[in-house]
Amino acid sequence: MQKLIEMPDDFSKSLIERFGREAESWLEDIPNILSKKLDDWGLELKSSNPLHGAMGLVFFVSRGGEDLVLKISWFDNLTKSENAALKIWDGDGAVRLLDYDSSTHSSLMERLSSESLEDINIKQAGIEAGRLIKKLGVKSGYDFPKLAERLNDIDSSFAQCSLDLNGSDFDWEFINKLISRRRKGVDNLLSHGDIGYLNILKSKSGEWKAIDPKPMLGDLEFSVPELMWSRIDELKDNEIIEHLVRIVNSGNLDRKKAIEWTIIRAVDYYFWGMDNGLTEDPPRCLRLYRTLKKEIV
Repeated sequence: MQKLIEMPDDFSKSLIERFGREAESWLEDIPNILSKKLDDWGLELKSSNPLHGAMGLVFFVSRGGEDLVLKISWFDNLTKSENAALKIWDGDGAVRLLDYDSSTHSSLMERLSSESLEDINIKQAGIEAGRLIKKLGVKSGYDFPKLAERLNDIDSSFAQCSLDLNGSDFDWEFINKLISRRRKGVDNLLSHGDIGYLNILKSKSGEWKAIDPKPMLGDLEFSVPELMWSRIDELKDNEIIEHLVRIVNSGNLDRKKAIEWTIIRAVDYYFWGMDNGLTEDPPRCLRLYRTLKKEIV
């Protein structure tokens, strides 16, 4: 089995840089984990070249002629909650989880197509994404991460960001007022938490389904910002608010909340991007901030 797997070098390097020897041991054990899950779940491995995200490997497999996906994840606090959320959604708006082994952090899921909302017209993509935000927004008693705690982290980071040279691009009194507003009456609905266009794929039945959730309990409007900055280059300035409203209306969301969360998250992502050497996304976030700031009364 070891020879059958082509481990992605960039995935291995990134994980080892973050977690050291523990990651090395886990990577060395991947062939054993894969072999075990193929046997346990009666799967046939279709490709020795797995896809990957930041924290997991995705293998194409089949069972009884049905194409499936086997995901083996590095265990962090999100791994367990990701599978808990997929179980709650049960294929309605998100990829269907067929089985999960918590001992090896392995997930067996339906296989979706490679077509994402990134591949279709931005107007229709916004409509479909807004509908999914709403569909996935359900009540849950599971102890998922909470938006109120995330907002505390954002607020704390802004205290330092305001002292940064690049912080002069922002009206911090205005931003702090938005944070105070959003602290009040935060909802308690389950949301995807990372619902960009690339994380929404078409199923065999033609439905759009979300993958790789970062589940969170809070306002559904927190999911709107990434849908704004990631394809903002396709929009003229006067089309930016139109696109946000398109997402909001299709998902029956709150327009004011969506604007305020988009501003807060755009500023947060701007500084994260600057700190991590990104060159394209920070200017996009700054443009989004400047455009939407005019919409706040």
